[in-house]
Amino acid sequence: MDAMADAYELELPDSYREQLPRSWQSWLDQLPEIVAAYLERWELTVTGEFPLSHSYVVPVDRAGRACVLKIQPTDLPDIEGAERELLGLRLGGPRAVGVVEEDAANGVLLLDRALPGTTLEEMAERDDDAATETLATVIRDYGRPLDEPGALGLRPIEEFAEAFEDFDRGPHGSVARRKAASAPETRLPVVLGMDELGTAVPVMRSARDTAEALLAELLADHSVPYLLHGDLHHGNVLADEERGLVVVDPWGLYGDRSADVAPALSNPLELVSRTTDVLALVRRRLGIYAEVLDLDRERLAAWCYVYTVVRTLWTLEDGDEVPEDDVGVRTVAALRQLI
Repeated sequence: MDAMADAYELELPDSYREQLPRSWQSWLDQLPEIVAAYLERWELTVTGEFPLSHSYVVPVDRAGRACVLKIQPTDLPDIEGAERELLGLRLGGPRAVGVVEEDAANGVLLLDRALPGTTLEEMAERDDDAATETLATVIRDYGRPLDEPGALGLRPIEEFAEAFEDFDRGPHGSVARRKAASAPETRLPVVLGMDELGTAVPVMRSARDTAEALLAELLADHSVPYLLHGDLHHGNVLADEERGLVVVDPWGLYGDRSADVAPALSNPLELVSRTTDVLALVRRRLGIYAEVLDLDRERLAAWCYVYTVVRTLWTLEDGDEVPEDDVGVRTVAALRQLI
């Protein structure tokens, strides 16, 4: 593979390297070689570049067919992985972007490129109600009831309950706080919470308890399991001139379909961050989702609360800062008034 690596010079932006966890460094070092190998293996030509967040994605051409080469780590904890994404795409039917080639076991997918590829973020800026209704129809079309979802290899949504114990053991959780409080040199700031001023940690510590109790209630009332995307927000719905709207980046989950609404409530991030009345925004959006998806509004709000809390706890667990005015925290506060 060394010779193939020399055939394609990959320059990664410093900003991309800096935003990835240290545990990804080994994968990043191997990435140029991996990209070169699959360009040759699948006879691909790079045609441009995309903004990078976590996975490496690049637009390519394959004998006149516009595609996207996507590469993910395979040996790191807490990475959803190409195999689960492949499963979600194949089960998602016509609403899921097409798979051209796959070596998911090694973290590599070749996908159809949606053209023009515009997202629902643009529609939301023009008409949020229209974007919400459109996204609701996408959620409806992507998800479908499943008889034996576990046998398909999908992950159950209830596994998200692990986030509560993980948070407790993390730097901001109850276990860590008790240990820190027992040390004389840190007792005063810990007791007063001075080290948490300006952050959302105190609020989320309380929200964590509410979300855990609420999740137990929701799971006790067994609902029909549905295929879930897991991250179905405006930016993961793309316009395609041949297929209409298609979804990308599924997580390969199943459970109560109300949970799939949650990522959209706090997106697009810039739009929600500019909103002065998040409660009104959330209430209006929930009404549209409940009507289009024929869901109970109170149960929908409860699932969205749990899911949004969990995702914010993940951010804290990763060591990232969450300010008091974080979009997710503001969404949690709004949902708390509706459950």
